[in-house]
Amino acid sequence: GQLNANGRVYLVNPNGVTITRTGQVNAAGFVASSLAISDEDFRAGRRQFRGSGASARVANHGTITIGRGGYAALIGGQVTNTGTISVPMGRVGLGAGERATLDLSGDGFLQVAVPTRGQGRGALVRHSGTISADGGSVTLTAAAARDMARQAVNLSGVVEARSVSGRSGSITLSGDEGGVRVAPGARLDASGTGGEGGGRVVA
Repeated sequence: GQLNANGRVYLVNPNGVTITRTGQVNAAGFVASSLAISDEDFRAGRRQFRGSGASARVANHGTITIGRGGYAALIGGQVTNTGTISVPMGRVGLGAGERATLDLSGDGFLQVAVPTRGQGRGALVRHSGTISADGGSVTLTAAAARDMARQAVNLSGVVEARSVSGRSGSITLSGDEGGVRVAPGARLDASGTGGEGGGRVVA
């Protein structure tokens, strides 16, 4: 199905959130989270999320399209993206952990803390789809314990944050105490277009 909104949409479900292959989201901003946010924090503009200690998975297998300068964030104990997320000149964040903060005005868009105790398989953040945020930023981050057996972040898809209209793009991969794996065939692109200088990739 489709979810269309002129404003910002927050989907918060402790049992997890899944956008299927045929699912489409069109909005000015979008957050899907299995971590809770209190009414008090939300009304006060504090985007602080807290999990249960073993929070459920959030997954996108469909298409998320956000308006220019907006944002999209997937937050859970585990996060998977096999679909497409497009936010021109905006911000995209995939974050796994039991605490998360969204900074909608500063440089650190998505910050996570406290590793999950969930026993799921595979990396905490898995991206095999396509993320495009030209002129903006993309963050893939996981809170992970040093002795964790699985990888924190596994990237095998495409991430684009190219420089456009004088705005440099940036890509950040952070596995905390865990590992970050960029698979053969994955593509990270923060290059300049049309004579623009390139952006940056930080891992």
